[in-house]
Amino acid sequence: MSAQLASKINKLCQQIKNINKRVIINEIVHSKFPLDSGTAILTASNPLNMANISINQALFTKIGQIVNFSFGFSADITGGSGGEFDLTLPISSDFTSFNDAYGVVTDFDENNIGVIRSQAGTNLLRVFVDTDLAIVTLNIPVGMVQYIII
Repeated sequence: MSAQLASKINKLCQQIKNINKRVIINEIVHSKFPLDSGTAILTASNPLNMANISINQALFTKIGQIVNFSFGFSADITGGSGGEFDLTLPISSDFTSFNDAYGVVTDFDENNIGVIRSQAGTNLLRVFVDTDLAIVTLNIPVGMVQYIII
């Protein structure tokens, strides 16, 4: 065998080893931290001082047991200076504590802000919104949540 052919074979073997290393590392990472993403239709329930809640389609990403998602909503304020409602999840989790999920909602313009927390003993979130204006319809384009799958 010529030196040139031996060099080409050696180089090819090295490339195969590098490809195998990448495949193995990729398999380990994805088996330890499975990835998922997509869209979800969320549902609001049990409103307080709110009516006609309309939830926009949610976008979610799941890495391992952690889920991040975004959504928006609009609602009519029926009393007080804000309201609250329960919200379903894009991927189910049986929350054991109010600290299993956190999130925020904002409209960026009118200073309508809120927080989102898990509901212990359920697979629901509770969205709390405070408005500092006497408004009839609330439009929240941005809600961001992170939670752990239990």
